[in-house]
Parts: sequence; C-alpha cells; structure tokens
Amino acid sequence: DVIERLRRDLGLTAVIVSHDVSFVSRHATRVLCMSRTGQCFGPPRGVLTAEVLKELFGSPGVYQHVGHP
Repeated sequence: DVIERLRRDLGLTAVIVSHDVSFVSRHATRVLCMSRTGQCFGPPRGVLTAEVLKELFGSPGVYQHVGHP
C-alpha cells in the first residue's frame, strides 16, 4: 500500500478527506471527524465508535476495527 510505505519509509504525513470509514480505519493513525453539531479527534479506535458516530451524525454506523491499531 502506497500510503503506508510513504509513512513508514519516508516519514511523510498524508492528509486524506474521506467518508469511507473502513478506509480511514485501515490507514489513519489519527482521525478528525466534523459535523454541524461537533467534532472529535483521536486514534481510530477511540473516535470511530458507534456512540461517537451517532452523537455527531445522528445514526450509529455499523463499524468493526480490523487490522490497524
């Protein structure tokens, strides 16, 4: 994966804007979620939870962490 190689080998930071929670959870080390009602920031496991997503966006996403800390 290109993003992971750039981060690991060159120490680069990538800023990615995405609505794909699965992609974000696999590649991000930190996540910023923003909505009209608030925002949250932190590691994917702490930020991308059903509770946080429901509070920010009004519906609990079905989400499972796989493969990334």
